[in-house]
Amino acid sequence: MKIRSVSYERLFNLHDFNNEKFAFHADLGEDEDPKNCMAELAGIVIEIHEVFETYREAVSKLAELEHQLFYEYQSLERTENAMHKQQDEIHKMRAKGQDEYEIACFVKSLRQLREEKAQKEKTIKDLEGKIVEARAIRDSIRNRLKEGKLFGESQ
Repeated sequence: MKIRSVSYERLFNLHDFNNEKFAFHADLGEDEDPKNCMAELAGIVIEIHEVFETYREAVSKLAELEHQLFYEYQSLERTENAMHKQQDEIHKMRAKGQDEYEIACFVKSLRQLREEKAQKEKTIKDLEGKIVEARAIRDSIRNRLKEGKLFGESQ
C-alpha cells in the first residue's frame, strides 16, 4: 500500500463549553515516511495551540491586573478620604482646646492611615509596572499572530 497523504486533527477543550480545532493535511513526497510526517503535523498543531493558549493567558492576566488596579485605586481613595476626615477632626479638637492626650490618639490613627496610603501607592505602582509588562507580552503575541508567525524558528 502506498500512502500519498496524511492528516492530523485535534480538538482542544478551552472550558466553558468552548473548544478550538486545528487540522493539517500533507501530501507525501516519494521518499517521505508517513509516520514522520504525521509526527511533524502533530507537533505543528501542538505548537500553534500553545501560541494561542499563551495569548489567552496573557489577556486573562492583563484583565486580572487591571481589575486589581481598579480596586487599589478605590481603596486608596477611601484611605485618603479617611485621612482628610481625621485631619479635620484633629483641627477641630485643637481649636476647641481639647486635651493633647485625646488628640494624640487621632494623630496616631492619622499616622497609620498615611502608612497605609504609602503602601497602597507602592502597590499601585507595582501593579502599573506589571500591567505594562503584561500589555507588552499580549501585544507581542498578537503581532506574532497577525504576522502569521505561529511557529518557532524551525518552521
